[in-house]
Formats: sequence, C-alpha cells, structure tokens
Amino acid sequence: MNTHPPIITPFRRPLIPLVLAYSIGLFTGPSLPFPPMYLLLVTVLVLGAGALALWASRPVSATLSILVAIFLFGCLRYLQAIHPQGRFHLSKVPEAMLTGRVGLEGVIISPPEDIPPGKGWRRERRIRFLVRVEEITLGGDRYQTSGGARVSILDPVHEYRYGERIRGNFRLRHPRGYWNPGAFNYRRYALTRGFQLEGWGREGEELHLLGRDGGNEMLRVVADLRETMLKRIGADLPPEEGGVLKAMVLGDQSGLSEEIRKVFLLSGTYHILVISGFQVGFFAGVLFFFARLLKLPPLAGSLITVVGVVLYTLVAGGSPPIVRAALMTGLYLLAVIAGRGRDLYNTLALAGFILLLWNPLSLFDAGFQLTFAATGAILVAVERWDLSHIARPWRWLLTSLVASAAASLGVLPILAFHFNRASVTGILANLVIVPLGGLVTALGMGYSLLLLLVREGFLPVQIVVLALTKTAIQAAQAFAALPLASVRLYTPTPLMVVTYFATLVLLLVPVFRRRGLAIALCFVFLLGQIGWKCLDRGGEFQATFLDVGQGDAIFLELADGKSILVDGGGTFDDRFDIGEQVVAPYLWYRWIRRVDVVVLTHPQFDHLAGLKAVLENFPVGEVWESGYPSYDSTYLWLQDFVRERQIRLRRITRGERIALGPGVVVTALHPPRPFFIPRKGRARTMANNNSLVLRIDHRQLRLLLTGDIEGEGEASLLDGGLTLDADLLKVPHHGSRGSSSAAFLRGVRPRWAVIQAGDRNPFGHPHHETLARYEAQGVQVFRTDRDGAVTFALRDGAVTSRTYRQELGVWAGE
Repeated sequence: MNTHPPIITPFRRPLIPLVLAYSIGLFTGPSLPFPPMYLLLVTVLVLGAGALALWASRPVSATLSILVAIFLFGCLRYLQAIHPQGRFHLSKVPEAMLTGRVGLEGVIISPPEDIPPGKGWRRERRIRFLVRVEEITLGGDRYQTSGGARVSILDPVHEYRYGERIRGNFRLRHPRGYWNPGAFNYRRYALTRGFQLEGWGREGEELHLLGRDGGNEMLRVVADLRETMLKRIGADLPPEEGGVLKAMVLGDQSGLSEEIRKVFLLSGTYHILVISGFQVGFFAGVLFFFARLLKLPPLAGSLITVVGVVLYTLVAGGSPPIVRAALMTGLYLLAVIAGRGRDLYNTLALAGFILLLWNPLSLFDAGFQLTFAATGAILVAVERWDLSHIARPWRWLLTSLVASAAASLGVLPILAFHFNRASVTGILANLVIVPLGGLVTALGMGYSLLLLLVREGFLPVQIVVLALTKTAIQAAQAFAALPLASVRLYTPTPLMVVTYFATLVLLLVPVFRRRGLAIALCFVFLLGQIGWKCLDRGGEFQATFLDVGQGDAIFLELADGKSILVDGGGTFDDRFDIGEQVVAPYLWYRWIRRVDVVVLTHPQFDHLAGLKAVLENFPVGEVWESGYPSYDSTYLWLQDFVRERQIRLRRITRGERIALGPGVVVTALHPPRPFFIPRKGRARTMANNNSLVLRIDHRQLRLLLTGDIEGEGEASLLDGGLTLDADLLKVPHHGSRGSSSAAFLRGVRPRWAVIQAGDRNPFGHPHHETLARYEAQGVQVFRTDRDGAVTFALRDGAVTSRTYRQELGVWAGE
C-alpha cells in the first residue's frame, strides 16, 4: 500500500512555523499593493501546488507551499480586519456626517469603567463603556447598522450595567489619536478593542435607558456579581489598598491613584496590576492544587480548573489580556487531559494562532506581544537550564530567578518600542512582589467571594489581605526608589528588534552546532545599528510641527546636530500628559539625546504643559522665555526645576539676535519691554499678545514662529519696523478669526504656512475667514488637525515638505 509522509515532517513542532508564517502575513499585509481577490486567487493556486507536491511525495515542497498559503491567508485576514464587512458598518460613516449630535441605540457590552474627575479644565466624573450599536441616526434618518462605539457619560447619576439597552444623542468621531512619526496608532488600537466610533454624552432628555434585555443572560448575572464585589471591597478597605486589590483580583483600575501606578511602573512590576497570565495561572494553580489535595483524578481536576478559569475570566471583566491568559491556561490543561502537556511550545503557538484568527490586529497590540515574548522566553530558559538536580528550596529560588531574567530579556525590545522604558531592578523586584501578588490574588478572590455572603466581611481575613496588599505596595515603593529603577530607551527600529530576537534565539536555542559565528555576527550587526543611530546627525536642517492637538510644539534639528523645541503642547484634561505620551516619544523615536534649547512662547497650558516631561527626561542646555508673569502651577514648577538643575534661563526681548550655529541666527521680534498692553486687556489676550515671536534664518530658509499673537500683537510687529519676511510661517493663534490679518500676511509674504490646531476643537480653529485670507495670498497651508505632523527639510538648497498623514494611509481614514 502506498503511504504518503506527513505534511510537516521537517518540523518537530508544526504549529510554530504555521503561526510564524501567518504572523508575517499579518505584518506585511499593509505593504502589499495587491487587491484581496488577487491574493485569494494566488492562495488557491499555491494550495493547489502544495496538493500536487504532496501527491508526488515531495513533503518539503508541500510544506513550503502550505506555509506560503498561510502567509497569504494572513495578508487577507489583515485586509479583512481593517475593512469590516457590512454596507452600514460604523467604520464607513463619513467624518463629515459626525459634526453634530448623532443618535445611537444599542446594548452595553462591557463592564462600565468609572473615571474619576481630573484637576484641569475637564473636571467631570465619567462612566465609559462599549456599546454594540444597532441603529444610528444621521441627519434625521435612521439606519440599521453594526459595529461598536465607546461612549462616555459625563457627570452620570444613573447606574449603567452590562446588557442595558441605551438610546441617546452623542458627540462622536472616528478614533484618531496623535499623528506623529513613531506615535501610538490609536485607530488600530480602537479596532483591536472593537469600537469604530467614540464620543460622549450627558444625561437628560437626550439619553434614555430602555431596559436590560440585551447581551447574554448568564453574563448579566456575572456582571452584577462583579459590581457587588467591587462596591463591597471599596466600602470595606482603605482607598489605596482597595484600589490595588480591585485591580489585581477583578481587573478594575479606576481606584488606582497616579502615585500607585507610578511606583509599580518604575519598579518593573506594573503587570501584576493588570489581570493577565500571572493572575489567571496562579488561580488555576490554586484550583488544581485543591483538586489534587482532594485526590481527584487528573482528568476531573483539569476539567474543574478549566471551568473555574472560565468563570474567573468572566468575573474579572473579560478584557483581552484576561482572555489571552485564560485561553493559554485552558489549552495547556486540555493538553494535559489529552496526554500532551509536555509540549508547551505547540500549546503556546496554538493559543497565539487562535487569538490571531479571532482578532488579527492583536498582533500589533503591546499586551499580546509582551505576553507571548515573556512566556516563550521563560519556556526556553527553563528548558535550557535544567535545575532538577538542585535541592528543592534552592531550586525554586533559582528557577524563579531564571524565569524573571528570561522574561525581562524577552520583553526588553518590546518595552523599548512601545513604552521607551525598561526596569533595571525588575528582575529582583519580581522575585519579591510577584509571590506577594500571588498571595494577594488568591486571598483577595476568596475575600471577594466572602463579601458576597457577608457584607462586612470577616475581620481576620480582612486584616491579612490588607497587610499583604500594603506590603506589596511598600515593596514596589522601595524598588522604585532605587537608582536606575527605570531607564528610558530610544525607540528601536523593526530591524533592531528582529536582530535582537535572532541573537537571543541563537543564544538560548541549540538551532545548530557551531552557532558561535552566527551569534557574533548578529551581535555585531545589532551594535552597528545602534551605533549608526547614535551618530551625531548633520547635513540637514529639519523643522517638524508636531500634532499635539489644540496646542503648539515645534521641533527644529539644525545641520550641526543641535536641536530646539518651541513649546510642548497641552490638553484640557490633566489626566493625559501630552509631553509624556506624545512629545517625548517623538524625541525618543528620533534618537534625540539632548535638547539644546527649549523655548516657551508664553505660559499657557496648551504651550507649556508638555515641557514638563521633556525637562524631566532629556538633558536641556537652555530655556528661553519672554518672562511674561504667570501663577500657573506648571509654570512655577518650571521656574523651580530650571533653578534646581542649574539650566540657563534666558528672558528674550525684542531685537535680540542669537547665533546657534553655522548659518543659523535667531532674532526675537516680540514682545517689547515693557510688555505690550492690548486694548482689550483680558488676561488671556494679554498673554497671547505677549508671545515670544522668533524669526529663524537658516541660509535659504526663513521661519517665523509667532506663538499665539492675535491681531493687536501682529499690528505691534508691523509698527515696529522689523523685517518679517519669511518663507515658512507658523500661523498665529491656531488660525483664529482675530489673527492673520491681511496686512500681516502682506508683511510676511510666506510661501508655506502651518496651522497647529486640534481635530474638531471647540474653538472652531482655524476659522474659515482666516483660511480665505491665506488662499487669497496664494499661500500653501498645512494643518496638523488634518495632515498630522508636518516636516520641512532643507538639503542642498532645496526645501521639501511631507506630512504624516501620507505615511498613515488607511489609518488616516483614506
């Protein structure tokens, strides 16, 4: 009888190459210029070739054909994920139809998230949740639709629960984020999380709860149990310890203070505050231990553990990290039942394959990457170094140390790529805090269940849980206070990440004998890439107008390697740090080691707030400002910080000329001394019209940076008799109606102009009359609210411009 060999005989673990091929297809999907039907046809042809190879007893050719087909299938799944099916899917609603209030009707399908009030302009408390939208009203017309929307209710009074049917009018938009090179892709994140629109609304006549008949009935019961647990934990424990316990046991982070978040982040143990593999695995281990203690058969113990993990996943909110961890744990237990529990690599690969089939965009999610990188590194390291011959207590300690070190090495480039951070003390901190976290999780879950039965809990258990939680917090604080507890890193390039993992795999996995030369070549190649990026840049002058929403931030890189940051942006909501989340990541992406000059045009939050993170994270040579007085807390902090760090502070006035390098001269055109006093006289108008205005001359390119001057400030510049001619103009005051007068534009005569304004900002910037004045002068206008970051570069006498929107492609809604 003629028998054919197995399809994947060249591989001991067939799922690993399949998942790699599929993942590479997902990763390269955006860059393939072929339409889906073409890819589908090629996939069918490749599968046909594989079938012929299998029939001809050519297993290697058949295997390669299958891998190519899986790769093409990954490309198709990516295209399908970013272009959801359905004629009336929410992703296809034009942005122009979302300018007014939009009616939605649907069902709440996520646990409501309580967001405490901020301290800035936006002080409202919010409740945020995901709605599965069934009907949308646009321009008075109703449409049956599909898709998800994440909505926030401002200053809520009513209680919102899973399964509640809701109807209301909301301010909506497509998720956008900040469009800068190297920035977090918020639109892709939104699609990964299942929402295509986001917005807010208020209670009142425009918002109605229609009953709780949506969702799954069992999930409604579980959601009520979870909500009861959260309320009783909050009532039974102090706010700090209660917030940590709710995060570790039930996945609710609304009670975590910024201080607690920071200490766990700096100590490298933030992962224990996010329910993931650690909590789920520990919970499964506890269940399995009790099953063994009761002398249940392995099959019964595994089944009980699987059921318990599923229930815990539902009670903990069912977020993507929990689902990932539950799936991996469940597959491992099923492998144990099937007698294949030792092949953990195939189990890990199968979990990844299932998750990526269900949601292809998860591949780009930082949590997904960290989970599989850490788990894979631990598996390889524990198998590579067999410690079974060591006595048990020491074996446990050494195994924990090896696992912690392996996980840290495995996630290092991912942490650098997504967060520009790594913890030096994380290996040791995890040895202490992870076991404490395990005890808190186990006892906390038992305590939460006890609170369902006894409202006041049980005092001895409460004391133990409180003591363990407080100890975990104190341990995190101790490790966070150590020198170099957290180190900032530049953003590695994709090639660096690949080279790093290739080096790590060659070091840990005996892929082939005599691999020392390959390891050395990979290591030298990696060092060469890092060295190349660290070389002093030169030869090109570059000005980048960053997208910081409704604010200004301009980064100038001079031909001799010096750099200038003019303003740092800011938001209305102090719960989002524009400097930490947007400006500093751009500088790390550009591998900027030092900012030679930081310029504050005037002390208002939309120009000032982001400078705090820059000053804290980068060496700064000088700080320039106009000296206009302010009692803003961030401005006062900046004055103290500059004085403590002995950074030179220069108060610039009209007429000063400063040479910054070969062929670069900065001239201050405004404000005068004494300060300019506009006729309107309001505090905000005073600050705007006393903005520091700079003209930067760089050989063939002249820039005029105007801060927030308004009409009267522009008139003062024109009356001063100073030269205003510029090729590139930063449009004054975000393009407001009262700025960019016709006389001012005739005085400047720019070729290009950049407006820095927030997408759909509440001020209506830029005003249509202002845009008309620029059009009448024949000026080419760029806008960060539409174009994202705008970069002008001067090389060999030629000026080129590019926008980040062009690089985003489909993620910019094109």
